[in-house]
Amino acid sequence: GYTKGRQANGINVTPPGTSPVTVIPSGVTAIGLGNLHSCAIVTGTVQCWGINTSGQTGTGGVSSRQIDPNSVGGL
Repeated sequence: GYTKGRQANGINVTPPGTSPVTVIPSGVTAIGLGNLHSCAIVTGTVQCWGINTSGQTGTGGVSSRQIDPNSVGGL
């Protein structure tokens, strides 16, 4: 499912269907998928979303989830 922000569209519920979602419209050169989070290289920057209980999404803190893509700094 797409719970806990893994869909990265600002919605934290399982959608009624499995329609594709445009998270980042263009500029993606690579993606990485964790168990409950995802990251992408977008125009030379890293953006991550999903579960963040151990700081996986690079927000500088921990939270239950990062629903929208977060630009990770310091790389």
